[in-house]
Amino acid sequence: MQPGTFKIINAKSGTALTASGGHGGDVFCWEKHGGRSQLWFLQSSGAGWKIKNCANGQYLTASNTDNVATVYCGKYPISWELAQGPTDHDLYMVRDRIFDLSDWGSARNGTKVYLCMQLEWMAHRRWKFERFGDDTGEDHHKLLSQIKDKNQELLSRDQRITELTATITTQVSQMNQLNETNRQLQVKLDQAQEHAAGIERELAKLRADHSNCHKASTDRTSMQEALDRAHNQIRDRDIEILKQQLQSMREKAENNPSKQQREIEELRGMVLGLTRSVTQINESNDTRRNNMA
Repeated sequence: MQPGTFKIINAKSGTALTASGGHGGDVFCWEKHGGRSQLWFLQSSGAGWKIKNCANGQYLTASNTDNVATVYCGKYPISWELAQGPTDHDLYMVRDRIFDLSDWGSARNGTKVYLCMQLEWMAHRRWKFERFGDDTGEDHHKLLSQIKDKNQELLSRDQRITELTATITTQVSQMNQLNETNRQLQVKLDQAQEHAAGIERELAKLRADHSNCHKASTDRTSMQEALDRAHNQIRDRDIEILKQQLQSMREKAENNPSKQQREIEELRGMVLGLTRSVTQINESNDTRRNNMA
């Protein structure tokens, strides 16, 4: 059995060992109730126990060691040695001297308890110690209990701090991940903006090229028109020259036939030369058109 707070119940009557009110009061048995007068501190004392009432703070003692001595509460403790039952280990007797509930264990309220010589292991001399708590009513025990409570409180706080630290660590990790994600998104945004700027530059270049192409197309058209006009002018001029020469040859032929034959040959040569010139001009125009296209 360990020190603590107990109710002491008689095995036969089922009533509880009770201290009367005031100091130096009698001890008797009464039906169980919730009062502190039925609660007793068991305090370790060498090989035995000091038994202290929780209500009046007095110790269980006896008037003397004679047979049938009165058991009462006093301010000076004595050490009681308890003997455990041989078969029922929840029951105890006081060794050498026993607590004897009078009238053979009467269940009547107020039945007194006496200290008697140990005789037989009878029911009204056996007592059950029902544990009520760990408090022993001792200052050091209270201090230990307070220390235990404080340690438990500190443990709870440590656990709470650990939980909060884990939560903060998780939140910091999540914040770092968000910051890294934002940084990556910013890099991608900068790249996208740079790409868009490059596209805009390409578009501006294409617009300029388109304008240059349009101008070149206009220039090609103008040049083609100029070439066509030049070609027509050359052709018309050469034809006019040929007409004039033919007319001159007709006139000369009428006056000198042999000379006419020579001039006809010359005229043929001129026609061939003119034909070659026109062909060269056409080929040159075709080449220019292909280059412009």
